[in-house]
Formats: sequence, structure tokens, C-alpha cells
Amino acid sequence: MTEILNRRYPTAVTEAIIARHFRLTPDDGELYEHARRCVYNAFDTAEDYTNRIIVDSVARFTLDAPEGSVFELPSAPVKEVLSVRYRGADNEWHDIPSTDYRLMANAQRARLRLLAVPDWAKDRTMAVEIEARCGFADYNPDDERDCEEGIALVGGIEQAVMLIAGTFFEFQADNVSGTITSELHMSAKSLLNPWRIMPYGW
Repeated sequence: MTEILNRRYPTAVTEAIIARHFRLTPDDGELYEHARRCVYNAFDTAEDYTNRIIVDSVARFTLDAPEGSVFELPSAPVKEVLSVRYRGADNEWHDIPSTDYRLMANAQRARLRLLAVPDWAKDRTMAVEIEARCGFADYNPDDERDCEEGIALVGGIEQAVMLIAGTFFEFQADNVSGTITSELHMSAKSLLNPWRIMPYGW
């Protein structure tokens, strides 16, 4: 199970999409704010379609204890792991020190390796909770794409968000509320497909 604890939409990327695609500035008032909402909705739709956390977010992953020492996290990229804890046989949560695990992550995949593995079988662990900061980093499109904060938003995802936001902006009544990902434009799907995480069992 994945729970999003907080989210922060990318300000610089959003403003660039509005300026370059919609040709709007903050002086356009409500029209500018409507375009901003369309971009935010487009990010949400891209996340729904890819099953991936794209927007800078703090997430809590509740996972079964692994057979070995490696957790496969259900989203990438993961910027940092904030905490790891497991529920023991006493039904209490026990923290795992940060010195006892290591994050191995890139744009496509994130894994957590435990360096000191609790005795899962002895503790009869029910669940493991991992809190992590996930998503792509914001960046200034006028500067280099490299980011100190993490992996910059991928160009293909950014373009898909722009296409989806444009559809929302043009057909707001039909699309902004309750968007169905199966109705995404084929161009947006093509851009997002390389980043799609397929659920188990598909």
C-alpha cells in the first residue's frame, strides 16, 4: 500500500509550461490560475497512468517483509529514505537505524537493501513501513537539466503533461474532473509508456 503524506508540484516546470504552451503570464489572473490547475491535474493524470510518483512527494510504503534483505520499492525515483520500521511479534513498531540500510535508486528503479536484517521469522513480522521522499526534481528550463535535489523531470513526461494540460484547458468541462486515463491522447500515452510501472499480475 502507498500513502502520499504531502506533495509539492514543480513550480519552475509548471510556470514554463504555462508561459510557453499557453502563452499566459500571472497578469492574466484567473485564466493563468486555471492553466495552473490544468497542469496540476495533468501531473495527477500522468501519475495515475504510470502508477509512479512523479511530483515531489513524501510517501509511506507498507510492504510485506522480504524473504531476503532487499525491498523493491513501488515507485521511482526515490530521493531519500526518511525512516524504516517493522511491526514485531509484540505488535509494536520498531525503528531500523539509517546505518542499517542503503538506498539503491535511479530514475527507473528504487530498492532498499538492509545491511542488518531483523529476524523476520522469529518476530513474525506483519508489515514494514518505509517513508521516503519520491518524485522527480523541479528545475529551471533556462539552466542546465542537472539538479542538485535529484533527477530532473524527464523530458518525455514533461511533454506528456503539457499535452494533457492542453486538453484539460481546451475541454475543461469534460476532462478536468474525473479524467479516465484510458481516454488519454495516444501521443501522451506514447510519451508515458516507457515510464509505466505495471501492477503485479498483469
